[in-house]
Amino acid sequence: MHEKKSGFSIELDETQLNEIEDVYNSNIEVFVRLQDEFPLTIVVGTPKNLQYLMEKDKVNFYGPGLPWIIVQKLTKEIIQEAIKAYIDDKPEGYWLKLYHFATDIDIAVFNQLQDQEIKESVQFNLLIGLDDLKDKINKLDNLEKSDLVASLDKLYKDLRILNEE
Repeated sequence: MHEKKSGFSIELDETQLNEIEDVYNSNIEVFVRLQDEFPLTIVVGTPKNLQYLMEKDKVNFYGPGLPWIIVQKLTKEIIQEAIKAYIDDKPEGYWLKLYHFATDIDIAVFNQLQDQEIKESVQFNLLIGLDDLKDKINKLDNLEKSDLVASLDKLYKDLRILNEE
């Protein structure tokens, strides 16, 4: 089967799909061609199949590997609906590309994103701390304000140093 819809096409082996004994307990490879003609292979499976595979392998979790798109039942219509939802959720087939390339992404990319997230978190927490100090300063008399002004100056300096990094 070869379906073309909203900027992508899906190819399913209909013979393989028709030979599935239990559409609630199986998985299938789906070949998707995005609007930019990039071809991807995605595994679509059912929750019951994940349970079956864990029991078969005598494990308590489904281990690391390529992500699946999970559907209730393996039918042409549901598979198309799921693929379309993944394509429509973010531009340029983001989720399908992420699933397709998940095992090929260099860990340095994630480390860089993590470092950026940490820096933004520290900045956010510093700003909250500064706001809290300003509120306290406004409620204090002049003698108490001098101690807090010193603390406030230190936070501002830390924030400037962090921003320079």
